[in-house]
Amino acid sequence: MQSIDYYIEQSKLMDNTSDGGSPAYHFDDVVLVKYTNMLKYGVARPKEEQVASVANQKNEEGVRTPRHIVVKREVENDKSICWVLQERAKGESFVNYEQKCFKNPNEQLRRQYILACAPSSHYEQFISDICSLFNMGLELKSKNIYYDKDLKNGGFTIIDLLNGDGTPINYNSLEELLEMCSYAQSIANQSSIAYYDDSASNEQKETSEKLRFKISLRLLEAMQNVIPTFAKYKRWILRTYPKKMLEFFVTNGFEVGDLKLTSSEKDDFAKMIDDLVDNCLQGVANGQFKYWQITANEIRNGLTNWGLNESWRYNSDNQLSCDDFEREYSYECACNDELNDLTLMKFEEKLSNLKDSKNPYILQAITDMNERKKEISFNFIR
Repeated sequence: MQSIDYYIEQSKLMDNTSDGGSPAYHFDDVVLVKYTNMLKYGVARPKEEQVASVANQKNEEGVRTPRHIVVKREVENDKSICWVLQERAKGESFVNYEQKCFKNPNEQLRRQYILACAPSSHYEQFISDICSLFNMGLELKSKNIYYDKDLKNGGFTIIDLLNGDGTPINYNSLEELLEMCSYAQSIANQSSIAYYDDSASNEQKETSEKLRFKISLRLLEAMQNVIPTFAKYKRWILRTYPKKMLEFFVTNGFEVGDLKLTSSEKDDFAKMIDDLVDNCLQGVANGQFKYWQITANEIRNGLTNWGLNESWRYNSDNQLSCDDFEREYSYECACNDELNDLTLMKFEEKLSNLKDSKNPYILQAITDMNERKKEISFNFIR
């Protein structure tokens, strides 16, 4: 291996071989990445030294993320440059498994089949690595994943970490576990044929969907084997999957059961709603959020992040029926809107009860709430 200066000089004569994002120059066993930023906006990749240090620790622990060899910073005219020399990830960029990579649907199906039949160890290592790197700024786009299909030593490798916080996932946080599931599901989603792909036949699309479901099942089985608290949160996690996929899981031997909320789960659901409302109130009280931010974003985001929208569809307190809607999507949107409205009502009720507060942020939020109600009432009458 040569010095980073050698690779920088060599890169000036080479083509950019990045699969997207910052320029990268691939050598036999290392890759040189060039991050740039205008100086007026700050240095390029400001956390890179910390990222490198923590990534190397994770690498030594067996996490499949490349070892960072050296970081070098330069200033070129009005630009900040951060050069990073790191180990080259094994296997192929996941871009080569992405649906848009191939115009030939049969080749796409072949790639999907490779993933669907991959060893369980590949999936379990992938889930374990996501949990370990959870707070390190994961962006699991196809360009940030490599896959080595070697049965014994292969697997998924995660690159391009943005944050140096090596704190692993909180296994007792439903919100974090659902976010982890979303990260993992990228493997299944990015490699499937889209329903709107004109180059594929209906039969090919159906085959691709089954393979996507199979990959999702492999990921779910890996979660069950790797996550110590999976049994505790299993039903809440399963409710976030589409019903058609759940039916596939059952057909292929994965226990799903009746996902309707039990009496104790309804109590847990109500508590999560209360916790979400209290978090929003606390955010207003400390000046973090204004009233309009709560109504526009925070409640909606919280319901999504905690999987409460999906669980609401299994809650007997929800009187909406899918049979009353032409499309399942319309039913799901109606359920989401109803739960959002009910949660907002709880928030506004608790906010109104604080009218004697001396907190200026709370008082301003009450004023904003009353103005909004007047405006809605006026528009309704008009």
